Amino acid sequence: MRADSVFEAAELPSKRVGASRCYRAEAGARGADTKGLYRVHEFTKIEMFAWTAPDMASAVDVFDEMVDAQTEILASLGLHCRVLEMPSTDLGASAVRKIDIEAFFPSRAAQGLNDGWGEVTSTSICTDYQSRRLATRVRSAGKLAYPFTINGTALAVPRVLAAVLENGWDEAQMAVTIPECLRPWMDGKEKIEVKHRLG
Repeated sequence: MRADSVFEAAELPSKRVGASRCYRAEAGARGADTKGLYRVHEFTKIEMFAWTAPDMASAVDVFDEMVDAQTEILASLGLHCRVLEMPSTDLGASAVRKIDIEAFFPSRAAQGLNDGWGEVTSTSICTDYQSRRLATRVRSAGKLAYPFTINGTALAVPRVLAAVLENGWDEAQMAVTIPECLRPWMDGKEKIEVKHRLG
């Protein structure tokens, strides 16, 4: 979108949200714990992206705003989550700071996986790593510099859907409770009943 272009300083921060199709070639290759909705080969996510002035204070302001949006979305869905600051040994080449947000999954707890916690989203500050590769610059006081970039996933559809289904499951009624914020788009229904048990 902004490759080979120049921002004026007054345009920053510049924030975008968009849908993204994602592909994971390794899905299902590592055993039974990767089957199902938690790790799929192809999925959709809603991605947040921002360019900021090339300084950490500006980047951290937008980073915190993204994390707030992520936790608000997950809380509105009734999910129990925790925010983890990732150590430098877990950062990819582009990130200088990254948080993961994990939701609680009853099925993962039953399998003894990470005490039931599973990653559903993350946010990263990439400083000028991405903007240098894309030749995106910002003009400030007559000089050109590379803006910092921040990216985060607002919603990874399969994982969040799996968490909603698991945490909303009522075994006695064989039904899933629909989070209140989604009911206007579900004809006002509070629950979805399962007519036949699969498997």
